[in-house]
Amino acid sequence: MRTLESKFVDYLEFLAGKPLLLAQLPSGRTDALPFFLMERYRLFGVKLFGLDWILAMESPDLESCSPQEYARHVGLLEARLRGKRVVLVMSSMPPSSRNRLIQAGLPFVVPGIQMFIPPFALELRRSRPAQAALQNNRWEK
Repeated sequence: MRTLESKFVDYLEFLAGKPLLLAQLPSGRTDALPFFLMERYRLFGVKLFGLDWILAMESPDLESCSPQEYARHVGLLEARLRGKRVVLVMSSMPPSSRNRLIQAGLPFVVPGIQMFIPPFALELRRSRPAQAALQNNRWEK
């Protein structure tokens, strides 16, 4: 089974047309984080669209949170990681929750489904006509 990290990399490389490198944050950078965040997310540094971001990749073993909980998590991560921009990366999420994250302005990616990064006014969604073409790509397998 493919990891969320590999699905994310494949998805962004497909969209951007260039290689993407993830670097897991060293433990020294994450020592100040609450334990529940370290259990829920794997944290990576990445350069997206010319800016440095922290990816918070949700563990596939856990149930999804409410949009309000995700907002609280992002706030804690950004505060403890010295104001770095945080993007949530999840393997799945109900459309109603994705809509609420958009309304709250929280950046997130569900590889192969939707990407929302508000500082760039960027929202990409899988559309019905393109669905067959997308299913042939690596992040769907």
